Amino acid sequence: MQIHKARRSRSLGSLHVVHPARSAIRTSLVACVLVMLTVMAQWSGVGPGWLADDSGAALANHTRIKMPFRSGQSWTIGQGYNTSPTEGGSHWNCDPATLMDSISQTHSCRAPYQYKYSLDLARTDGNTVGEPVLSPVDGTIRWIDEATGGMSINLGDGYAVAFFHADLAAGLTEGQPVTQGQVLGWVANSGFANNGGWPHIHLALWQTTDGGNWSRNAVPFGGAQALDGFDLPALASSTRNQYRGKAVTSTNVETSSALPPAPTLKSPATGTVYDASSAYVTLGWNAVAGATAYQAVINGTTYGPWLTATSWKTNLLPAGTYSWQVRARNATGIGPLSPTWVFTIDDGTTSAPEPAPTGDLAVTLSQTQGPAAATISVGGTGFASGERVNLRWDSASATPLTTVTASSGGAFTAQVTVPDATRGAHAFYATGETSGKQASASYTLTASLARTPTEGVPGTQIAVTARGFGANEGVKLTWQSATGSTLGTATTNAAGTATLTITLPSASPGWNDYTGVGLTSGIRAWGAIKVLPSVTLSPTSASPGQQVTVTAQGFPAAKALSVAWNKTATSPGTQVCSGTASTSGTFSCIFTVPSSAAGAFPVTVTSVDGTTRAATLTVLG
Repeated sequence: MQIHKARRSRSLGSLHVVHPARSAIRTSLVACVLVMLTVMAQWSGVGPGWLADDSGAALANHTRIKMPFRSGQSWTIGQGYNTSPTEGGSHWNCDPATLMDSISQTHSCRAPYQYKYSLDLARTDGNTVGEPVLSPVDGTIRWIDEATGGMSINLGDGYAVAFFHADLAAGLTEGQPVTQGQVLGWVANSGFANNGGWPHIHLALWQTTDGGNWSRNAVPFGGAQALDGFDLPALASSTRNQYRGKAVTSTNVETSSALPPAPTLKSPATGTVYDASSAYVTLGWNAVAGATAYQAVINGTTYGPWLTATSWKTNLLPAGTYSWQVRARNATGIGPLSPTWVFTIDDGTTSAPEPAPTGDLAVTLSQTQGPAAATISVGGTGFASGERVNLRWDSASATPLTTVTASSGGAFTAQVTVPDATRGAHAFYATGETSGKQASASYTLTASLARTPTEGVPGTQIAVTARGFGANEGVKLTWQSATGSTLGTATTNAAGTATLTITLPSASPGWNDYTGVGLTSGIRAWGAIKVLPSVTLSPTSASPGQQVTVTAQGFPAAKALSVAWNKTATSPGTQVCSGTASTSGTFSCIFTVPSSAAGAFPVTVTSVDGTTRAATLTVLG
């Protein structure tokens, strides 16, 4: 188990990142002062004025703590109480007298490190990344630590709850009241928010005189402090990793609010043209009410970071035509995509990377992070005049990706496709065949999903390629969210790549998300597929008086619609049945073929929002 939060500390007013220790004497003095003050607080029942800061704390109760995840879900305790740092555990208390871990006395620590009775929680099915993190209590935020994705919530009754390893929601501040069930963030991806490479939520409970700032006495979730109905008292001190593997469920109901609407776009407008020197494109949009963050989407497949700003500068883009959209999110979830605008980079080339000073041996990349199969520009300087330069991936002795010829000044530029590889740190190597000079540049590979075709009617077969996952691991695809219906599972090769064919489900028309998660690594990637509405008939030919089933898919969810016989541009036709689409955009009804002459007749389905599609029925003579 990755050791985490082993060097976290707090200032009295707000958190601060711990810097290297100034001296052992100063550390020991601080620890002794803290111990004395804590003892004084316990004797008097009142903490020292410069420590206690419960003013404005929301009324709450440590006997009503719930799980930090949605009601009805099953999660598992991955690391339990009382683990030893000598065995890779991180759930232990710091001994304030020795400033060493209290279990083995082998690891140095700071006095506020009190995590003996903590729990690490992850979804039982492995789909933990991106899950909403709900406030387990009513209380007031005492401090926030962005680096570890965590916070302490002061309950106002001598207790505080802390959690870590989340992508925290925007707009949260110290001193802000929170309510049980409120979305405070989302479970961070592997390797982020100091989660040690394992997506999970760390949960701790402290007795405290200052809301969990300096004063922290770890207590178990047992007895009066049972966690959401699960009584988890401390076991014998010799028992390590208590309750590890235990499955738990939640009754914490997510506080609901409206999704933010689609943002309106500002620039670049459709028809805007850039030359290669302007290939770093700044996308701008208008803020929308209720949004806490925004995300730009290019070509329906490339997703920018979530930002609180209303603009985003892209990476260097090669020549081509690009569509772009923006969506917003808040504590409830992610809102719809905006309408699509299109811009063009027109001269067929990509701007070269900014070169290093003339004569310096260097390799530069047009982007240093991105997915496999992306085309990037690799530049180099400092090589011999006119020599051939081999570009390789991950090793100076690997088979060259391409070979280029340096200019008379020893420089080169080449377009290279990033090879398939597992997620993480990689490198491009450039080696001169004549001079033997060699230089490299780092590239961080991210997980991605690609699909062909990019749109279709429900039932269309879609080939999905997952890249940048772990080697030889299963990747599960789900529809619309991490907890959506399973589309399929495939196993990656040694390079972290897998391909599988899925059947496009029925859903509301337009772009619908899908996501893939590595079942071993927890790595997650997102994509989108455009669902087109469709209408089918069974049978496709019939005689007057015979019954025909009409099935509509990909129509707006939960919207009223009608079915018309022989509707044309000049005639509304005759309504033969009507109803309401399901939450997945499907509808079916049976009608009797009207008395008609032999021939082909349209059967048209129209939604109340104007979405319409037709199929042709052949009437037999």
